[in-house]
Amino acid sequence: MAVTDIVETKNGRGVTGSQTAWSTARNATTATATVYTSTFSIPNAIEVYKSTSRGPSVYGVTRTFFFFDLSSLPSGNIISAIDLKIQGFGSGLEGDGNVRVARATAFGGDGTSTYTATDFDNWSPSSPTPYASNISNWYNVRNTITLNSTAISDANTNGYLNLVLVDNVYDYPDTSPTSDDFLRNGIKFLSSTTSEKNIVTVTHAAAPSWEDTINGIPLKNQDKINGVLVSAIENVL
Repeated sequence: MAVTDIVETKNGRGVTGSQTAWSTARNATTATATVYTSTFSIPNAIEVYKSTSRGPSVYGVTRTFFFFDLSSLPSGNIISAIDLKIQGFGSGLEGDGNVRVARATAFGGDGTSTYTATDFDNWSPSSPTPYASNISNWYNVRNTITLNSTAISDANTNGYLNLVLVDNVYDYPDTSPTSDDFLRNGIKFLSSTTSEKNIVTVTHAAAPSWEDTINGIPLKNQDKINGVLVSAIENVL
């Protein structure tokens, strides 16, 4: 087994602010887009708000997308575990937790494009695919999120990870705030400090060869392993 850290390849932040309806803010197909190409910290990288302080209700939603290119891993290696590590930013009052990581199709899907305004809804918001359980603690610290088997499968199949971080109280479940609220979580992008870089820590190993043996018998000479036809087995971990 080997463990490799891979730094964010691309990032993007989308914002729909001051919309008069929750559905307009949450289900927008375009949003103000920002791409960070040097170190930058922002307290509202993930945000949902409702405000009536200046008259009629207004709503806003902010999401942050990341792309990780895994092609530097040795060819043929099988990924068995992934930890996403994101550097938080902001004071305790600005870190409410309740963040969700989900599959995205931004950046042209396969990373061939930079983040654009039309990527805001490129994560199937009507039926999102979670990449991890809810993160309930998110402050100005290192946030380590263990990704699930769906994310690992996507990484093995595609050779990359394309994901989004969204608010899990209102945005992920598509639940409109019923009263004034302001939930935000910050991120530090492209830190020059190694321990603060946004990365995925990938556990991987070479796929077994059919010349490998079980009980002294080459795999290629066995019809079944634990009752499963060898012809139906793609990988042995």
